[in-house]
Amino acid sequence: MGNTLWEVIMDTVLTRAAQRLETAHEILSELQLLDRWREFGEPVLVGAVAYNLVVALDIDMEIYCDNLRIEDGFEWSFRHPLLVNTA
Repeated sequence: MGNTLWEVIMDTVLTRAAQRLETAHEILSELQLLDRWREFGEPVLVGAVAYNLVVALDIDMEIYCDNLRIEDGFEWSFRHPLLVNTA
């Protein structure tokens, strides 16, 4: 007997989540996000990527530090070659 509709849907959802999790880790590695944010504090993955339940295409992080300023985030992003607008 074949899989139920529920089993097919769950297999699809879990497969997609695994693919998105892999993509998230590739992005974290390529952009060196955790290493780069350590300059400002202790970065911690939170949300779906942290729990291996990726549905939406986003990576949530919290940065624990004594004094994080919005300018620090912009400074970091402007220094990264993949995030700089070259137009």
